[in-house]
Amino acid sequence: MKKYSKDFKPKMLNLGKISLKNSLLLCFLGLMAEKMSAQDSQYWNLQVGTRGMLVGGTLTSGVYDNSAIYYNPAALAMVRASHLTINASAYRVEFMNIRDGAGAGLNARSQRITNYPQMMSSMLTHNENNRLKLAAVMLTRQSANWDVSNYEHSLVDILPQSAGDEEYLAALTYQNSVTEPWFGLGGGYAINEHWTAGFSSFIAYRNQRYWLDVSARATSTDLNQSLFTATYQEHNDLRINTLKNINKIGLHGHWEKIRFGLCTTMPSINMIGWARVGREIVFQNLENEPNGVWFDQQRMVDATYKTPFSLAAGLSFDLPKMRLNFNSEYFAPIRAYKMVNAASRNVAFPTTLSSYNNDFLDYYSYANQVLNFGLSAEFELNPQWTAHTGLRTDQSYHRQQSADITQTQLIVVAPSVDLYHLSGGFSWTRRASIMSFGLNYALGYSGRESQFVNFTEPQYSQRLLGTVAENQTFSSHTFTLLIGYNYFFAMK
Repeated sequence: MKKYSKDFKPKMLNLGKISLKNSLLLCFLGLMAEKMSAQDSQYWNLQVGTRGMLVGGTLTSGVYDNSAIYYNPAALAMVRASHLTINASAYRVEFMNIRDGAGAGLNARSQRITNYPQMMSSMLTHNENNRLKLAAVMLTRQSANWDVSNYEHSLVDILPQSAGDEEYLAALTYQNSVTEPWFGLGGGYAINEHWTAGFSSFIAYRNQRYWLDVSARATSTDLNQSLFTATYQEHNDLRINTLKNINKIGLHGHWEKIRFGLCTTMPSINMIGWARVGREIVFQNLENEPNGVWFDQQRMVDATYKTPFSLAAGLSFDLPKMRLNFNSEYFAPIRAYKMVNAASRNVAFPTTLSSYNNDFLDYYSYANQVLNFGLSAEFELNPQWTAHTGLRTDQSYHRQQSADITQTQLIVVAPSVDLYHLSGGFSWTRRASIMSFGLNYALGYSGRESQFVNFTEPQYSQRLLGTVAENQTFSSHTFTLLIGYNYFFAMK
């Protein structure tokens, strides 16, 4: 076979044999030691591996290290030696703002400082001359951690039962936390000196905690000091866990100065899912609403979470001391489906009231089609130092709500913002390690967001809330400090 080209990698040291059991245990301990946090309405927000983050994930055309198991498993056949790779964490500072998100002059904000692990992986093939090479990986694929709260206290003439202004008190609490690690095995096979093919299979565990509270009260006192209170309150609580299988098929071509790659990700296969879901709605002294409580909680409810078919294509050009990478990926839409399927039963108290017995605890999900593009450049400054830079789009798959979901059906609320990433940094190659560091900046912007609620224009006929505007401006600024350390253990 043709000799492999240099891929900005250190020479391998013979450090003794490391067992597969110990390698996977070390990967597991490293992965579970960190907290993960980011956004969850994009596919390209998190990338795999430090180099993957620095070049914006533009590696479908071929990366000759362990991260190929994710980007394009066909490139595993090009990895030169068996090793274990440990990547350190990325540190993220995120500022999110939805202008007038809770009403005129009431912005919805979230600020977070978090860190997350990128990838732990190991080559399982000892002989670099084998046509078939195998690898194992644990990686962070998706995560989210949003926390928004607003409180409003004002004097508003809202109750027709009394003259003048009343005390108006309203509150919003929104939390959405997601972690989704993937555990996978993959292999790449060298068909001939120019073409390789590969396959990888992952088990993805998704844990999500969602909390949305909205409350509004208006109180007045008459001449007899009798207190009148109107109340609307809604509480939604969801905890969901799912296991699914995701498979990738890759093709890789390499010549002296050109690399080409295709990678197909198949739709996820649901394995098992369970959820704990609770909901409460309280009406008191509201127009056209009976006084009462609608209340239910169920445990071990059937749940599923789908990921779509996608097709990624990449092309790389090797120039003197420089490499250019082009990448794109299409994600197919997912039609609306029932994510949480709870039992239908009476939930009204007192029981003489009509009940929301259909879909009261059910949650629905969907995804729009997405096409993302990325461009990166890498410069070999000298045998030890390499510079990386990348640009990529990151469209939201919740840009438009599915027409198949009605106004009364529940979905997990998340801003549908498009992100635009700029990354850059350096890698320092030593004998058996790579030290990488850099910065990723993501600008999020959308002018089509809906308000969470409207507390500044409350109406008695609208459950003490105002009409929600549909064209609010969302902006976010995210800075991610990337500090990665890869140590290569030769296993010969």
